[in-house]
Amino acid sequence: MLSDALVRMPTTWTAEAHARAGGRTWLYDFAWRGPTMGAGHGVDVPFIFGNPTSRLAARLLGSPPPADFGPLSEQMRTSWTTFAATGDPGWPPFDVQHRRTRIWDTSPSDATDPLAASHRIWQQSVPHSSVTGIRAGHS
Repeated sequence: MLSDALVRMPTTWTAEAHARAGGRTWLYDFAWRGPTMGAGHGVDVPFIFGNPTSRLAARLLGSPPPADFGPLSEQMRTSWTTFAATGDPGWPPFDVQHRRTRIWDTSPSDATDPLAASHRIWQQSVPHSSVTGIRAGHS
């Protein structure tokens, strides 16, 4: 619930607002679960920068880094550099109707509205978040 309140739902609401305003929008969820922390906020940073041996990476990923670090990091770095060069990371854009999201895991995939259950809970049960100050669905 705290991850939803502080990260997932505000991020989704921001993506929705950006898409509604006509902005080209992409969203991803880093779902790879490491041996040390699992899938948490910031665990994607060593993957994006391709640095599995930094002190931060050792805390987040363990030491030595897991065997699947290299292939996933390479795919992520390719998407980020492609986005920087072309404005398109190579996965379907986010839109309010489908909420397409890239799921970064050992085998990356694209999903339609992967947080649908959380969306329903937040819209029905928690129409206004005292944690974030944002009304569900009204970013």
